[in-house]
Amino acid sequence: MTKINLAIVDDHNLFRNGLKLLLSKSCDDIIEGIFEAENGEAFLNMMKNQEIDVVLMDIDMPGLNGIETTRKSLVVKENLKIIALTMYGDDDYYLKMINAGAAGFLLKDAEISEVKKAIIKVIDGETYFPGNILYQIIKVKPLPNLWCKTHIYRKEKSKFWSLFVKVYRIRRLPMNFF
Repeated sequence: MTKINLAIVDDHNLFRNGLKLLLSKSCDDIIEGIFEAENGEAFLNMMKNQEIDVVLMDIDMPGLNGIETTRKSLVVKENLKIIALTMYGDDDYYLKMINAGAAGFLLKDAEISEVKKAIIKVIDGETYFPGNILYQIIKVKPLPNLWCKTHIYRKEKSKFWSLFVKVYRIRRLPMNFF
């Protein structure tokens, strides 16, 4: 596996620094460089000078939030992999981040091993949605509307079906729901 450049975009300096330290120690086999930005505008400017492969993106930031930053950064670099960083209670943002193009979600209290797993999954072209976040997404939006209208279904059907299987297992839906 080729090593990647990763960016952490979060408005909390202590969180960024702590995550950077943990990643540099536990993910040095997959990460070449780790870059930081305190908000969306700073990240978009960083993209002009740095080749970034994966982004750990906070959703709720002052100025340009994670949703808009995700949309704009994917216009600049279509194959950029963005993993949203979130806390419980961000239910309203889940679908907006999926529609903006996020490849996955991580809770901010995730273990570093889970962060590494998510990074590897998105590098390999998959999505990463922990079960508890999938459950929250399902609660926010009825499934048929979610599947038919999201960025995942429109742009990448294989990712859609990967998510579908996970959701099916959680909801135990009959396979003939269409």
